[in-house]
Amino acid sequence: MYRSSASKVPFKIEDGMKLLVFGSISVYERSGQYQIIVQTMEPKGVGALQLAFEQLKKKLSEEGLFDSIHKKTDTSLT
Repeated sequence: MYRSSASKVPFKIEDGMKLLVFGSISVYERSGQYQIIVQTMEPKGVGALQLAFEQLKKKLSEEGLFDSIHKKTDTSLT
């Protein structure tokens, strides 16, 4: 996958992840090997946006940004 295409993937690719890839097949003539040039990819089973959301939520939680010390109290009700 070329860098320009990889930068458009909205989720972090991790080892062991099952993906659906879309692209084209070509032959590298110097060595006679087949290659798949990936243009887009998506996680198998879960939508790309859902996966990106879950990864962001996990990252922010690990940073402690969901802790109660960061929450504002609602003083408009008193």
